[in-house]
This record gives sequence, C-alpha cells and structure tokens, in this order.
Amino acid sequence: MKGFLNSVKGIVTGVVLVLVCIGGLSWNEWNNVRNIKAVDEARKSVIQIDSENVNPENDGKLVAVNGALNVLDETVTDSLFHVSAKTAKLMRTVEMYQWEESVSEDDKGNQTYSYSKVWLQTLNNSGGFNDKSHINPEAMPFISEIMVADEVKLGEFSLSEKQKESLSAKGTIRDFDLQDDNYTVIGEYITNAANISSPDIGDVRISYTYNDSGEISLLACQQGNTFTDYRASNGVTFNKVVDGLLPGTEVIQIIQEENNILKWAIRGFGTLLMFLGFALVFKPLSVIGAHIPFLGVFLRTAVGLAALLLGLSVSLIVIAIAWIAVRPLIGIGLIAGAAVMIFILTKAKKPQPAGKP
Repeated sequence: MKGFLNSVKGIVTGVVLVLVCIGGLSWNEWNNVRNIKAVDEARKSVIQIDSENVNPENDGKLVAVNGALNVLDETVTDSLFHVSAKTAKLMRTVEMYQWEESVSEDDKGNQTYSYSKVWLQTLNNSGGFNDKSHINPEAMPFISEIMVADEVKLGEFSLSEKQKESLSAKGTIRDFDLQDDNYTVIGEYITNAANISSPDIGDVRISYTYNDSGEISLLACQQGNTFTDYRASNGVTFNKVVDGLLPGTEVIQIIQEENNILKWAIRGFGTLLMFLGFALVFKPLSVIGAHIPFLGVFLRTAVGLAALLLGLSVSLIVIAIAWIAVRPLIGIGLIAGAAVMIFILTKAKKPQPAGKP
C-alpha cells in the first residue's frame, strides 16, 4: 500500500519533470540556433592579426591572434599554504570527504536508501538525508580559488582578467614548503587526513595546478592593446583562449564543436528525464501489476515502452519546432519521426476485433 501511495505522489513529480524538460529542451534548441548563426557570422568577420603589431583600426572588431605566452617577472602566490609558481594562472582545488545519498526503488514502489563516501568540492547538505545518522560538516574550511598574474602578454597585447582565468591549468604542483602542523603532504595533496587512502568524513585535501602553456591562440574583440568580449549581432559573445598556435578558423571550429557537445548533452539528458517523467506518471500501473501474478511483467513492459515512446516523441517535437525556423527539412523529418513513434504507441494499445488474428 505504501509503495502504491508513493507512486501516486510520483505522478505530480512526473508531470513537473515533463514540463521542465519541455522548457529545457526548448531553450537548448533556441540557444543552438543562436550559436549556429553567431558562428557563421564569426567566420565571415574574423581578422587574423599579428601579435607584435597593435593596429588601432582593428578596435571593436573580432580578431584572432596567436603566439608565445609571456608572464612578466612575477610569482603568483597563494598565501593559504604559501604555494608559489611563476605562471599566468594558479588554481587551488579544495575537496572534502562527505556522505552522499542514493535512492533506488523496487517494482512495488518501495524505496531503499544507500550511502557512500566521496570527495566533493562543494558542501553536500545532509539535512535532507533519510538516515539522520549520516552527517556531513556544515561548512567547508577553505574554498577553491583561481589566482592570476597581474601582467600576462601575448606579443604586444595584454590578456584581460577573463582570459587569464580561462587559461588551462594542466601543470601539477607536488613540491610544497608546508608550514602548517595540522596538514601533511601526500603526493600531490595537502591534507589533514591521517590516511588519505581511508579518510574520515570531514577530512580535506587540497591540490594545486597551474598554467604551463608556452603558446596560445585567442579569438576576441580587440580593445586597444587588450581584448574584450566580441558580441555578434544576435547577442552571442566570443572570447576564447586555447593552447597551441592555431588560426582563427580553427579556434572558431573548436567553439562550434564545444557548442555541439553541449547541445547533444542537454538533448540526451533532457530526453532521459522526459522518459523518467512519463515513467513516474504511469508508475501506479506498474505497482498494481506487481501484485498480480503474470500481469505484472506485461504491465511493466507496456508502461516502460509507453514512457519511452512518449519521451522520445515529445522530445523530437520540441526539437523539431526550433529547427523548422532554420532548417525546415530537418524539422519536418523530426516531426515525421515523432509521428511514427506515436503511431506505433497507439497501434500497440489498440485491441484487435474478435475473430481476427
């Protein structure tokens, strides 16, 4: 009975989840269309310039420039643990060992809670845990932070604060001059754990990474001898820094590929949540079926198939509506695919007349 009541309550959650997914997928497609148009505009507008020549005529224009990264005689220092490096960017990463709660549900709607210990950079509030004996600390002793050099040059240009912070941080610091008796150095970590392989809840580990790039390429708006965001006509901004010597066309290609990864990640996640939302809406049928011999397997399969087809078809319709505006053939094709899924769903549920196979 408790499992059935939980499944009925889940209907509301399922409906909310479906509506949120529709909104999220709509935003994703709208944003994707904007990005496509902005990238096309950037390819037509970009000017490849020489890092050793600051031309005032390029102010306000989208420029691409590459060359050697030069940090002037300066050491970036984190006073927290007196860690220093001659670099454009130094990054402190703080993690705390904490409890994490997971929930699973059986065919009858009964929920089971399990707990694991993980390293997390943010505080995981344990106040809402089902098992109150699993308690996390109420605050992080330190926070992660990015520190940058005052003056970082690319030829005659100076990088902006935003560009310095967006530099990669692939180098790892392992040599520490630790002056805190409460912490020790174990490998690449500064930690207060007695045994970092088997830490206690609340133990902390801190690591440091830094930028070790020799050469970089960037795409941005020239503003005097520095750079700022370039804003396309539809409001999308460009301000990208990558490692290596690349022409502007390749930096734009990297931006496009990153946009595609984000687009497909949101599509996939949104469609999955859409399926889960419909599954929650139909969950009471599965719970009822679980108490009826032979009928349970059939109902669970039917509910799962219905939720899957509805989740996919609704997601395709939402995606298609956005694409009709810029790629009509793709949009119409997606709608056709959704119609096929809905047709399959309705046919699968339609009873056969008596006397017909």
